[in-house]
Amino acid sequence: MRLAPQKSTGPVSMNAVEAGRRSGYRLAAMQALVAVLVAVAFLMQGGQSAVGALFGGLAIAAGTAVMAWRATAGGVQAAGSVLVRLASALLIKWVLIGVAMYIAFARLELPPLPVLAGLCAGLISYPFLIGLKS
Repeated sequence: MRLAPQKSTGPVSMNAVEAGRRSGYRLAAMQALVAVLVAVAFLMQGGQSAVGALFGGLAIAAGTAVMAWRATAGGVQAAGSVLVRLASALLIKWVLIGVAMYIAFARLELPPLPVLAGLCAGLISYPFLIGLKS
């Protein structure tokens, strides 16, 4: 007598790499939400200030998303490879943020205070957001 396979009613099982990737993307989305809130606060100073705050905050969120993608891109590997992936992901994140700041200040000529406020809000929110349970 052969038994039919049981259907799972619980959540879909995922490995640690996939869970880390999803956590990273969720964190980036929350940082983007923080950027929008800071931009709304700077809207009282004008549209240019709001755009600057949004640009600074979204630079951090984009950097976090790229870091999550790069750090988890290779799947399950040896510890040395994972360390290299994490270090390269962090380097790429900060290069991306540096390029975004260059574009904000030199090319778009956005006001510095709102851009830096959005950037700092994203950075400061990181440890608080990382502790949130999904």
